[in-house]
Amino acid sequence: RKACRTYLSPGQLERVGFSARYQRIFPEPCCPDTFSIQTAFEHPTCEGDSNGMVRILSSNGFGDQQYSWSNAGDSTIIEGLPAGQYIAIVTDQLGCTVSDTVMLVGPPRPNVQLKDTIIRNCLSDTISYPELMLVDSNWSAIWVTEAGLMLDPDSVKGSSMMAGNYKVILVDTLTGCRSEDSIRIID
Repeated sequence: RKACRTYLSPGQLERVGFSARYQRIFPEPCCPDTFSIQTAFEHPTCEGDSNGMVRILSSNGFGDQQYSWSNAGDSTIIEGLPAGQYIAIVTDQLGCTVSDTVMLVGPPRPNVQLKDTIIRNCLSDTISYPELMLVDSNWSAIWVTEAGLMLDPDSVKGSSMMAGNYKVILVDTLTGCRSEDSIRIID
């Protein structure tokens, strides 16, 4: 920030030395200590997603302000962001600047791996339901048939499934982060 100080220029109201010259004191533009920036942000839903957002609000700057971001943005908000570091710089009409840095982080996706194809037992005409081991209690599993019908996970755990295509979607109930895989059960 520029420091506030004054300097002498022609036309001042005080007398300089013994001559009859007068000079005027002009204050040099300075940056107020109250010029500040506040940030609000939303992390990406999952790692690899580009749906994060950062918004800035500056206060006590002089006149119009210009916004500059490390990703080449030039407004008070940048959206569609992946995880990473973002630096905002605000410059007012006097050339005073304030800046802030935000680190966006996307939570990791779960690793869902099911066998691509499972062959049904011809004798019983059914198979055992594929079991999912969820490490984090925030994750829930949604099973979907090829017709788009969601299966109740509690009603199918440990039971049997008919031939067809199935998709399992894991959802973090806190962040909305999703991951999915599919299997095909054939006769």
